[in-house]
Amino acid sequence: MKNLLKIAVAVMICILLVGCGNNVSGNVVASQKPIKIGYIGPLTGDAASLAVSSVRSIMMVEKEINSQGGINGRELQVIYEDGKCNGKDASLAAQKLININKVGFLIVGCSPEVLSIAPITEAAKVVMISPMATNPKIKEAGDYTFRVVPSDAGQGKIGAKLMLAADLSNVAVIYPNMDWGVGLKDVFVEEFEKSGKVVAAETFEMETKDVKTQLLKIKETKPDGIYMLAFAKQAGIILQQMNEIGLDIPVYAADASKDDTILEYAEELTSGLVVTAPGVPESEELFLFSKKYKSEYGEGWNAYGPETYDIIQIFQEACKSGSCKGEDIKNYLYAMNIYHGASGNFKFDSFGEVSKPYDKYVVRKGEFVKA
Repeated sequence: MKNLLKIAVAVMICILLVGCGNNVSGNVVASQKPIKIGYIGPLTGDAASLAVSSVRSIMMVEKEINSQGGINGRELQVIYEDGKCNGKDASLAAQKLININKVGFLIVGCSPEVLSIAPITEAAKVVMISPMATNPKIKEAGDYTFRVVPSDAGQGKIGAKLMLAADLSNVAVIYPNMDWGVGLKDVFVEEFEKSGKVVAAETFEMETKDVKTQLLKIKETKPDGIYMLAFAKQAGIILQQMNEIGLDIPVYAADASKDDTILEYAEELTSGLVVTAPGVPESEELFLFSKKYKSEYGEGWNAYGPETYDIIQIFQEACKSGSCKGEDIKNYLYAMNIYHGASGNFKFDSFGEVSKPYDKYVVRKGEFVKA
């Protein structure tokens, strides 16, 4: 009975989440081999909240494509692997997807995942596009590496300029000891110290649940404000423990902290919280995406949903215009005209980078409001 129950639960989860590979309602996909692509992102761990909207967006557009007959008459099949936002797990996942599952295209999440996977995809000539990785080093990762979000070379400078414009001249930084955190911290410090002073820079490990030691060291330096680099789980811990030790100063944060789970802690900060994130301008494409997402999941999308949706659409267009082979997709992306998508209008430069604006959000009455 226990085994039967386990099987029943597994089947139900499979049906609810991905349809177990069955064709969905609509046009029947031809009985050819499916087009396999892979997703590697933080499905578990402290950065897992970042992957929610991405995975949901993939499932939504996968269902949409297959209901319309697939790509060139072939079913689109997405295989998911947990990269846990670290290089080791991401590399193992990439090797499995490329060598065993034989995928021809990858969507990859965090900066540590992208940077560790790049040599593998480069050697295999498999295109990788990230909807969220922002480390500046990715620019030089290789010809098969692309992203649809701007580099932190821009976000770090914007964070510094916002704090200086708010008359915060002596600030502290707290950041995770990993590629994204270190890269963004370095950009911020270099830009901020052109006109101000960084009086403290404290780091923490991704799995930590206590940063009071770091925060107490920061408090001793008497900063005007703090630049917080943290994924949602650690951002919540940092804000909560700032309240506990009486460190009530303005907090400025980067995109990884824009998550509704931190709002209850941000509300307790009388000095306020400001978060920057890659801009997603209002458009007909965004409106339609948001409407479909809300209909599918009963709630609005969070960060990187529109970006991930655009990636699948671009992949589909690349396949339809030529082939789904890595080199052909790569050439298509470099030659692509300006794409008008849910996440904005963009094209790839010679490094596989895009140029996009950043949005600024503040917390008011328990929600993020664009300022």
